[in-house]
Amino acid sequence: FDSGDCAMLQRQHKNSWQNVNLPPVLPEDPIFVVNIADCLSELSQNYVPSTLHRVMPVAGGTMPRNCLALFVGLDPKEHLHFTNGDRVETYENWRKKRIAKSQKVLQKKNLT
Repeated sequence: FDSGDCAMLQRQHKNSWQNVNLPPVLPEDPIFVVNIADCLSELSQNYVPSTLHRVMPVAGGTMPRNCLALFVGLDPKEHLHFTNGDRVETYENWRKKRIAKSQKVLQKKNLT
């Protein structure tokens, strides 16, 4: 649930941003929004996709939104076995490559 009204969670879908509308009160059967990380997405060959998302301010809002972020990583020396079977690398190596890829995307956006 998200009783706040000062910000809106959005996810990217194709070339546009879509609002993720959550109920304002806690229902009997709670709803959890889980953003799957890139590592799990890549390990599953995108069977479990990660989602590009953002939180945008909402004009006139007065109540803060509720958010709990939990970041979990693997042991840096842990070997990742990708589902295609021919690729194995340490989590640390994968993480460094993923950070470099993100930096290239940001640099490209700053140049345009």
